[in-house]
Order: sequence, then structure tokens, then C-alpha cells
Amino acid sequence: MKNKRGVEMTIGTMVIIVLVLLLLVIVTIGFSGGMGNFWKTIFGHQQEFNQDDINAKKVDCEARDVVSYCTQTVSIANQKTGNVTQAYCYANPINADLRYAENQSVWIAHGSAQSYCDSHYNTA
Repeated sequence: MKNKRGVEMTIGTMVIIVLVLLLLVIVTIGFSGGMGNFWKTIFGHQQEFNQDDINAKKVDCEARDVVSYCTQTVSIANQKTGNVTQAYCYANPINADLRYAENQSVWIAHGSAQSYCDSHYNTA
């Protein structure tokens, strides 16, 4: 047997095969469970805002009358940066529902609370 070129496999080839298999496993896990869930599982996840704070602000906003719902901002602290964000009740991350605001006499059939507030109270 003088020609043995096809019998040997180099270390470089084995490393490439292992890397390709690892990549295949990562892609399969990513597509089966979603890449967002996959990265959260690996690296963990810290929410930007505390959900209890958001819920408290949402209840506060929905207890207001329509004018203060549309015109006054609420403050919420960002857990990642520590910065305090000012947001209207209808904006992220609060997203309070205008239909529950006290003394509200409007029914938004089409559009959003933001478009209603912008057009009636000039909050834009």
C-alpha cells in the first residue's frame, strides 16, 4: 500500500467537523425554542423595568380622569441603567388602557389612546 492519502484524517479536519456539529446544534435549538429564549437561557435576562412598578403605574393611570391620563407623565426607573424615564400613561412601558380611565366619555373605535390624546390634548 503505497498510496494512503485517503486513510488519514488531519486534526484540522476533525476540528472543523466538531465546530460544524456545534453550530448545527445551536441553530437547531434556536429554531425549535426561539433564539430569544435560547439567549436568555444561556446568558440570563434582566428586565428593563420592574413589572410590579409598571403594574402600579398602570393602575394609577387607569384611575385618573381622561385629561390627566393624556397630559401628565409618570416616572419609572430603568433597572439596567438606573435612569428615570418619563412616559405618558398610554406609552411604553406603561400602556394603560384609556377605556378604564375615570370620568372618560370617549370610546376609541379606531386608532389608539395616543392618537386620541395627541388630537384632543396636544401631547405630541
